[in-house]
This record gives sequence, C-alpha cells and structure tokens, in this order.
Amino acid sequence: MVGFFQPAQLPTLTAEDMASEQKNDERRKQRKYAMEALDQGWALKNGQLEP
Repeated sequence: MVGFFQPAQLPTLTAEDMASEQKNDERRKQRKYAMEALDQGWALKNGQLEP
C-alpha cells in the first residue's frame, strides 16, 4: 500500500476503498444474493410467487 494512497486521504477512505478487488467482488455477490432473497420474500408475502 506504500504510495497507493496519500496520507491526507486516509481519514476519508471507506472500507471499499481500502479492500482488494477480490474482497469488493465478494461483497457485491453477497449484496446481490441478499437482495434477491429479499425480493423473493416480498413476492411470496404478496402472493406473486407460490411457495
């Protein structure tokens, strides 16, 4: 990480900024899976899908 970020930037960096691309990809997949699960749950509760 030496030279990748300027010291003045560190207080403003998010977890995503500091994480590797691999970790960010994993997080994106987890969010997508969670959103799909929420959508399915909503559809089941509202009669748009059959259990």
